Amino acid sequence: MSVRLGLFYPNARAIHTISRAVTARNPDVLDLKNHVAVARTCERLGLDYLFMADAWGAYGPRTSDLEVQDPMIWPPILAAALAAVTEKLRFITTLHTSWFNPLQWVRIGSGLDQLSNGRWGMNIVSGAGFADSVTGGAQSLSHDARYERACEFVDVMTQAWTLKSVDFAGAHFTIKGAVVGPRPVQSPRPSIVSA
Repeated sequence: MSVRLGLFYPNARAIHTISRAVTARNPDVLDLKNHVAVARTCERLGLDYLFMADAWGAYGPRTSDLEVQDPMIWPPILAAALAAVTEKLRFITTLHTSWFNPLQWVRIGSGLDQLSNGRWGMNIVSGAGFADSVTGGAQSLSHDARYERACEFVDVMTQAWTLKSVDFAGAHFTIKGAVVGPRPVQSPRPSIVSA
């Protein structure tokens, strides 16, 4: 058994703390130089990965004013930029299965995995609280239905990454045909975690 150590990555000034004191002390998340410095330091210290959370809606009316999860750099964009300036560090980006088509993530994930030489993985989540109003009700599924959809999502991605063609029919997705590559570097597919 091996243990991997990583950083819950600060892709926003604050993610879990609603505090002006915290956000005021953290560096500007819109300045790529800050992210490059953090990633290179993590790699130099021997950390295995950066875990990047994601959010689509504000916690409440004060959180945007306090810069809690707003602004937040979308994890796949940040991972692509940081993979270019690191050599060993892995990137786990959060993927919301509630409102994406799995083939979008097949393409995004394959590209990230190829360009990082196999250093990309995903954190699968079936919802993202506080985002229903900004996503047009995409999370209107019940708790169990969201998890069922997430399972189908992973099944479709796995087929697309491991087979020549997808042939899937489920309660949430019906997909048939070949998907344009590239294929991921990792075999049989990129790492999947569920935080």
